[in-house]
Amino acid sequence: MVAKYKQLKKQIEVMERFKEVSTAIRFVAGGELGRLRPEIKGRFVGLTSVVPILQNDELSEDINNSMVVCITDDRGTCGMHNLNVLRCANEVIDDLIDSQIDFYLYSIGRKGRQYFKSMYKRNYKGYTTQINDVRFSIDIAYLLFEKISSLVENKVDQFFFIFNRYYSVKFQTGVVHSICNLTDFKKSLINQTVKSINKKKAFTFWSSLLSQMDYEDFVNSLYNFSVSLFLVDALDDNRYSFLAGRFNAMDEAIRNSNDMISHLTVLYHKARQDYITNELLEITTCKEVLDENKKTNIKLLRIVYENIDTIEKY
Repeated sequence: MVAKYKQLKKQIEVMERFKEVSTAIRFVAGGELGRLRPEIKGRFVGLTSVVPILQNDELSEDINNSMVVCITDDRGTCGMHNLNVLRCANEVIDDLIDSQIDFYLYSIGRKGRQYFKSMYKRNYKGYTTQINDVRFSIDIAYLLFEKISSLVENKVDQFFFIFNRYYSVKFQTGVVHSICNLTDFKKSLINQTVKSINKKKAFTFWSSLLSQMDYEDFVNSLYNFSVSLFLVDALDDNRYSFLAGRFNAMDEAIRNSNDMISHLTVLYHKARQDYITNELLEITTCKEVLDENKKTNIKLLRIVYENIDTIEKY
């Protein structure tokens, strides 16, 4: 009983420390989300110009190979965040396999690397990790996309950016950006430009590029820049989702800790009371035995005293 009493006390202390750590992590995640709130509200602004070019119904459907870029995080303790991304990536890969389309894999974040490097070793092309403290920008996304493209020598028909989309602190879900290759980008650019000229509205920026189509390097850079807008959107959104997932996971951990501490406290008090009761019973029993022995000794002394004369004769 003593061992159980002490063990429960240690378990309560462990849960209290776990609760303190969880509270600290939740506080940091909530602070980061609060700091990034202006950026969250300003999302999608850069994508409005390039979505009609990189994602539209007129793009080629003749897809022979694809590059799947899966964006996870280096860290855990974020609830379903990384699992949502990996599940969504598996669905895309299964569709590619069913359609008999070759694919390559590139992972951003340690969790994705650990999973895909073991599951799809033949298709795995590379990874980027240690992204915890990186502040993503167009420049970083541009360089990262150039690195990814160079791994497949710019010879893929389609890119997939898979990440967790942030909708609110309580809700995030896996999302896939499907991006065309450079050849389709050029065709789509011309088509959208012609349409904008004919309608005399929208896409005026793309209309000004007709005179620049002879400059191959310029168009290539424009393509990389446009895709980088999608990539930086995916990287930023994935970070927001990670922080929200971590906030929710720690919030749930704190609630579970409180429930466990309450349960253990009841058991602790019961075990402690049982221990005290047993101690009192032992003390009472010992006292009764001592009192009984004392009475017996007194009786013996009285008998000896009454028969002292007889004892002296012998």
